[in-house]
Amino acid sequence: MSTRHDTLATLLKTLIAEEEVLGRLVALAIEEQHALMTSDHQAIERISASMHTVADGMDDLEREREALMSAIDATGATLADLVPLAQEQGVGGFDAARAALLLRVDELKEAQERNARLILGAVRLQERWMNVIAGLVPASTYGSGGRQDPGHRRGFVSKSA
Repeated sequence: MSTRHDTLATLLKTLIAEEEVLGRLVALAIEEQHALMTSDHQAIERISASMHTVADGMDDLEREREALMSAIDATGATLADLVPLAQEQGVGGFDAARAALLLRVDELKEAQERNARLILGAVRLQERWMNVIAGLVPASTYGSGGRQDPGHRRGFVSKSA
């Protein structure tokens, strides 16, 4: 077996490992959705910390993948570019691993976009309620002496009226 074959076989194992890590991130993102919907702040923090840990592992795998690609003079090549080379070297399953990896990337993107929409909706709802509450409590105004001057409040009705 050639060194190129061995490197491509190791690269295939790395792609499979990356897909598994992405699967864990997808599962955590879905778990985070449930925590967001129930406003379980402790769970959100726990899941977020877990996601950071798993993402760090993904960074390690990405560096390994780049080093392996560099070892076979494929720096800058896409995984699709490597499929014919893998077939030529007798490394089967490369295209399937690439497709599974891309599918997981799409799943993670969709889950994270749903989470972002949930967070954005919560922020907008909070802002809306803050505006409603702010509209119910009239702002104090201050006279030239630096004291509250309730007579100049907006919406103040005179007792003599």
